[in-house]
Amino acid sequence: MKKTTLLILALAPFLSPRCAAEESPIALFLDARASGDRRQYEKTAKILLEDARKNLPLQQFLIAVVSSEPDAPQAAKITEEERRKFFELSKYRILALAQKNNNPAAWYLLSLEKNDAGMLKRAADLDEVHALNEIGVRRLEAARKLPERDKRAATLMREAFGCFSRAATKTDSNAFYNLGLCYLYGWGNPADVALAMENFRLAAAQGHPKAMSRIGEMYRDGNGAEKDHIQAVRYFLMASNAQNAEGQYNYANALLAGDGVEKNPARAVDLLKKSAMQGKVEAMDAYARCICDNVGFPLATNGMSQAVAQKALEKYRAAESKRRAEAFSIWRFLASNKKYPPAMDSLGECYMKGYGTEKDERLGYLWFKRSADRGHIPAMIHLAECWDEGRGGVVKNHHNANWWRTKAEAAKGDRNALVWLGTHKLQ
Repeated sequence: MKKTTLLILALAPFLSPRCAAEESPIALFLDARASGDRRQYEKTAKILLEDARKNLPLQQFLIAVVSSEPDAPQAAKITEEERRKFFELSKYRILALAQKNNNPAAWYLLSLEKNDAGMLKRAADLDEVHALNEIGVRRLEAARKLPERDKRAATLMREAFGCFSRAATKTDSNAFYNLGLCYLYGWGNPADVALAMENFRLAAAQGHPKAMSRIGEMYRDGNGAEKDHIQAVRYFLMASNAQNAEGQYNYANALLAGDGVEKNPARAVDLLKKSAMQGKVEAMDAYARCICDNVGFPLATNGMSQAVAQKALEKYRAAESKRRAEAFSIWRFLASNKKYPPAMDSLGECYMKGYGTEKDERLGYLWFKRSADRGHIPAMIHLAECWDEGRGGVVKNHHNANWWRTKAEAAKGDRNALVWLGTHKLQ
């Protein structure tokens, strides 16, 4: 009886998501983990932890596995002692399910704990949708590391597309999202923006925030849909409300620009910070730019006496100095650890202007150069200005300034600029 009960417990959450998702926190938890729905991830983690403490083995095992992940939801962050206890109570019961019953759910969970490709494949061979999606994503990541014309890359992408297609037959939202990406970029199948939009919509209809954000981008850019900034903002807001990093970033940019929504720099900065805290590099960079340039930090002195206004200004300047030091720290991290070209360029500006650090024009020039060498166009313009003005440790040289401006035009796709560069060198 106990064995039968345990088997039902293991199977129920991993039936077709449309059959079990309504009543299974486990299915919702794993779907949220893949879809970037932080709100649902936190909510279901709390439920799973309560069940784990009631001695339910599947919940114990899953919480024990996820609790050690860097981006684990707050509710799943348990002590190391409790984590070991959960493993001890559940591990062999899950292993028995896998080995004796060939249970796909058990194989998938074991693969998470051990990062075992063999166990992951066994789960995928049994059509476990999370395993199929994970194998597909791994194939795509491997393919994108290979040279574009490498035949192995095309094979890996076709395999990934096949995995997502199999998972999609079970109406899995993550599979629809992954298929949308494949159609959008032509991975493993000819590019087709209409099919990309269709699959993103199928995923979004099931509450998939990454898909919502993608739909918003397609409306914003007029890609696969007529340009519609109001519709774009609608989808960005839905994704942002799910505490999804991509949705927060896109909605923040709309708020900064007043693009389809009324401008609200203060709210935008708050959302960028939340997205940045989830590790989104572009959000970190944008947040640093806002706090460095005082975007979203208005100073109102209207109606104040001169003495009171002066004190308010002094406090504002002190806060501004701290913000610029924070921006400098963020850009230094992104430039040094993430090798992110826009951050390298911004770091160069900080050294040139003495924002958040001591002024050092030679270091400024060095970071501009590192960014430009990675193809960042604004950094090329900054280098041209350095040569025009004789800053950054270089002597004025208008030829070199022109060379970098031409390099920037070539990077934008100007063929005449590219030809000119072929016959002219830096002096």
